[in-house]
Amino acid sequence: MPCGIAKATPSRFDGPPRIVALGCQITSGRLVGLRDMFADPGFGRARQMVLELADHLRGPALIARSVLPRSRGGTGTIGSGRRRESGLGSGSRR
Repeated sequence: MPCGIAKATPSRFDGPPRIVALGCQITSGRLVGLRDMFADPGFGRARQMVLELADHLRGPALIARSVLPRSRGGTGTIGSGRRRESGLGSGSRR
């Protein structure tokens, strides 16, 4: 997610990833300051879209539940060699 340096600290442990950009200018052979390129309000819509997508991906965690062991509320199917019996991603053909 494009963000300014002041807001680059993630507030969620699982993302979305932050990216920052610094720009500079060379005038008469001298470096003239740094500018925080993504602090521009013009990137606000892109930030909002990324946050909405991140919320959507965290929604009903069908995939994430398969990673957690059963003792923590997951299905425990990743790495077990078993196919899921129903739902999305079962891979079965009818």
